Amino acid sequence: MGTITTPAERHVHLDLDVDRERHFHYRSQGHDGHRVILHRGDSVTFTCGDEFSIRFDDLSPFEDPVLHSRHCFLTAHVKSDALPREYEYTVEVEKGDDVIVDSDAGPEIVIEAT
Repeated sequence: MGTITTPAERHVHLDLDVDRERHFHYRSQGHDGHRVILHRGDSVTFTCGDEFSIRFDDLSPFEDPVLHSRHCFLTAHVKSDALPREYEYTVEVEKGDDVIVDSDAGPEIVIEAT
Protein backbone atom coordinates (compact mmCIF):
# COMPACT_ATOMS: atom_id res chain seq x y z
CA MET A 1 0.00 0.00 0.00
CA GLY A 2 1.45 3.38 -1.00
CA THR A 3 1.62 6.34 1.29
CA ILE A 4 1.18 9.91 0.14
CA THR A 5 3.08 12.46 2.16
CA THR A 6 2.55 16.19 2.14
CA PRO A 7 5.68 18.33 2.15
CA ALA A 8 6.37 19.82 5.57
CA GLU A 9 5.65 23.51 5.84
CA ARG A 10 8.85 25.48 5.87
CA HIS A 11 9.94 28.95 6.87
CA VAL A 12 12.20 31.06 4.64
CA HIS A 13 14.10 34.26 5.49
CA LEU A 14 14.49 36.94 2.84
CA ASP A 15 16.80 39.88 3.53
CA LEU A 16 16.29 43.15 1.63
CA ASP A 17 18.88 45.91 1.37
CA VAL A 18 19.32 49.18 -0.51
CA ASP A 19 22.88 50.36 -1.16
CA ARG A 20 24.11 53.97 -1.42
CA GLU A 21 23.46 53.99 -5.16
CA ARG A 22 19.83 53.03 -4.40
CA HIS A 23 20.15 49.53 -5.85
CA PHE A 24 18.16 46.80 -4.15
CA HIS A 25 19.67 43.50 -3.06
CA TYR A 26 17.76 40.35 -2.11
CA ARG A 27 19.33 37.44 -0.20
CA SER A 28 17.82 34.24 1.09
CA GLN A 29 19.80 31.66 3.03
CA GLY A 30 23.09 32.90 1.58
CA HIS A 31 21.87 32.92 -2.02
CA ASP A 32 20.26 35.37 -4.41
CA GLY A 33 16.75 36.01 -3.12
CA HIS A 34 15.38 37.80 -6.19
CA ARG A 35 13.27 34.71 -6.92
CA VAL A 36 12.07 32.68 -3.90
CA ILE A 37 10.17 29.41 -4.28
CA LEU A 38 7.47 28.61 -1.71
CA HIS A 39 4.56 26.21 -1.36
CA ARG A 40 1.09 26.58 0.10
CA GLY A 41 1.35 26.76 3.88
CA ASP A 42 4.97 27.99 3.88
CA SER A 43 5.89 31.23 5.58
CA VAL A 44 8.48 33.88 4.85
CA THR A 45 10.05 36.57 6.99
CA PHE A 46 11.25 39.65 5.12
CA THR A 47 13.87 41.76 6.91
CA CYS A 48 15.47 45.10 6.10
CA GLY A 49 17.56 47.67 7.98
CA ASP A 50 14.78 50.21 7.46
CA GLU A 51 10.99 50.24 7.49
CA PHE A 52 9.58 48.91 4.23
CA SER A 53 6.49 47.68 2.43
CA ILE A 54 5.83 45.03 -0.18
CA ARG A 55 3.08 45.45 -2.76
CA PHE A 56 1.66 42.84 -5.11
CA ASP A 57 0.09 44.61 -8.10
CA ASP A 58 -1.78 41.63 -9.50
CA LEU A 59 -2.60 38.69 -7.24
CA SER A 60 -0.92 38.02 -3.91
CA PRO A 61 0.05 34.60 -2.53
CA PHE A 62 -0.61 36.09 0.93
CA GLU A 63 -3.87 37.35 2.49
CA ASP A 64 -3.05 41.02 1.92
CA PRO A 65 -1.85 42.54 -1.37
CA VAL A 66 0.22 45.10 0.58
CA LEU A 67 2.45 44.10 3.50
CA HIS A 68 3.93 46.72 5.87
CA SER A 69 6.91 46.04 8.10
CA ARG A 70 6.94 46.61 11.81
CA HIS A 71 10.34 47.05 13.41
CA CYS A 72 12.10 46.34 10.07
CA PHE A 73 10.63 42.87 9.50
CA LEU A 74 7.40 41.17 8.55
CA THR A 75 6.23 37.59 8.38
CA ALA A 76 3.61 36.31 5.96
CA HIS A 77 2.04 32.88 5.36
CA VAL A 78 1.23 31.56 1.90
CA LYS A 79 -2.52 31.11 1.54
CA SER A 80 -3.79 27.54 1.37
CA ASP A 81 -5.52 28.37 -1.92
CA ALA A 82 -2.67 30.37 -3.51
CA LEU A 83 -2.42 29.60 -7.20
CA PRO A 84 0.80 27.94 -8.39
CA ARG A 85 2.46 30.75 -10.38
CA GLU A 86 4.95 33.62 -10.22
CA TYR A 87 3.98 36.64 -8.10
CA GLU A 88 6.02 39.75 -8.88
CA TYR A 89 6.12 42.40 -6.17
CA THR A 90 7.42 45.92 -5.55
CA VAL A 91 9.47 46.91 -2.51
CA GLU A 92 9.43 50.41 -1.02
CA VAL A 93 12.01 51.28 1.66
CA GLU A 94 11.82 54.33 3.93
CA LYS A 95 15.23 55.99 4.35
CA GLY A 96 14.67 59.02 6.57
CA ASP A 97 12.21 61.22 4.70
CA ASP A 98 12.80 59.41 1.39
CA VAL A 99 10.90 56.44 0.03
CA ILE A 100 13.04 54.36 -2.34
CA VAL A 101 11.20 52.11 -4.78
CA ASP A 102 12.85 49.16 -6.51
CA SER A 103 12.57 50.24 -10.16
CA ASP A 104 14.57 47.34 -11.63
CA ALA A 105 13.04 44.04 -12.73
CA GLY A 106 10.78 43.11 -9.84
CA PRO A 107 11.58 40.33 -7.41
CA GLU A 108 9.12 37.47 -7.27
CA ILE A 109 7.67 34.78 -5.09
CA VAL A 110 7.05 31.54 -6.95
CA ILE A 111 4.38 29.24 -5.57
CA GLU A 112 4.92 25.66 -6.72
CA ALA A 113 2.19 23.06 -6.76
CA THR A 114 2.55 20.38 -4.11
